[in-house]
Amino acid sequence: MVYNGYILCGSTDTAVCAGLYPSFFHPRVKLQISSFEAFSAKPAGNDNGNIDIIVAELSPEDPSESWFPLLLELIKNQPYLRIIFVLSGNITHDFYCLNQIPFSYLIPASQAELLLRTGLDKAVEELDRCSSVRHFKKAGISAEFFSAVFFSTDNLIGKGSHGCHVHYPGGRTEYTRHSLKNILSELPANFIQIHKSYVLNMNYFGKQLRRSRASGKSRDEYVRLSHSGYPEDFLIPVGPKYRRNILDYILNKYSYPFLADEHGKEVSENED
Repeated sequence: MVYNGYILCGSTDTAVCAGLYPSFFHPRVKLQISSFEAFSAKPAGNDNGNIDIIVAELSPEDPSESWFPLLLELIKNQPYLRIIFVLSGNITHDFYCLNQIPFSYLIPASQAELLLRTGLDKAVEELDRCSSVRHFKKAGISAEFFSAVFFSTDNLIGKGSHGCHVHYPGGRTEYTRHSLKNILSELPANFIQIHKSYVLNMNYFGKQLRRSRASGKSRDEYVRLSHSGYPEDFLIPVGPKYRRNILDYILNKYSYPFLADEHGKEVSENED
């Protein structure tokens, strides 16, 4: 199978990847080159069904407003999209936005010629692993579930212990007879269980908080959502046995030496 993708950048005239292409040609990836502005304006650029991989090159001259809403919209509509970031200059100002985008690989621009092919290999490997789910979805699981913020089994009044609630951006909720266990087995990897009653779409992960109980002798953990349409004070509990799921997900995304210092500052917060 050949996967389709785009190299997106602020300017195709100065982008490192545009200058290297097609020297990093991959036999299973067909890439086109476009600026963020041109891609956003082009109707075909929003045809998510034809895009499998995005190579997004960011520099200090590229404001987050030019690429963040675009990528966020793409991954919400196509949960299997694989994104490779190529970064030049100081990335500190972009770190909060990067925290919202699940990516397959992150490369300093100075090493793009050496590592970009490896990034494409990794993206293709991930796409191959989920291809059976993408093209042969089991009956009864709605594709709309992929855009959910979280699933929960709380407040199943009159429904016994069956099924769960599906919570979408903006607060819309619906009930499904599918259990959390059955739904989770068919969702992409950005959905993880964080509590016995909650499965979270990590695309909406904002911060992990710890709050003292009224007794003051222990603390409970929560996740604050981001870009979900839910109020800022809306929190989802984290179960002690599921805490490792969040850590493993984040470490898989941010296990890069030049992000080590920033990682600890961004992903957790203590609140008394």
